[in-house]
Amino acid sequence: MKKYLLLSALFFFTSMAIFGQSAEKKETNKKITVPAVVLQSFEKEFPGDKAKWGAEGDMYEAEFKHNREKMSALFTANGQLVQTAIPIKIGGLPSSAIGYLFTYYKGVKIKDVSKIGKVNGVINYEAAVNDKVLIFDVTGNFIEEKTDE
Repeated sequence: MKKYLLLSALFFFTSMAIFGQSAEKKETNKKITVPAVVLQSFEKEFPGDKAKWGAEGDMYEAEFKHNREKMSALFTANGQLVQTAIPIKIGGLPSSAIGYLFTYYKGVKIKDVSKIGKVNGVINYEAAVNDKVLIFDVTGNFIEEKTDE
């Protein structure tokens, strides 16, 4: 029964991804000035890549393509890289995370899903649901829920 539920959840979320689940991001028309130290740090980490910049709280987020793969990187105001994020399909989540979403957010639109790499080597997964971001560890265990900014 447990396998059936898990397979059903996997099928459900995979088919949602296939039938046009697109990533939705809040767009802002607000112009920001990115400090030179942040730009230099970005160039050091991702040489030759061009980014679109935005603010995330008191940090700076670069959205760009690296090796033809969409990703983003989050930097502190002093240029320290905090994390990178790569968008993934819902089916790319660990099965425990898919089961969690199927159980607690059944029928709710999942806006985007990402694999997060912290600079300390920790891998997490994020799923944006309604106005929340759900965080899972590398094995798919639920860690926390944050308000989407």
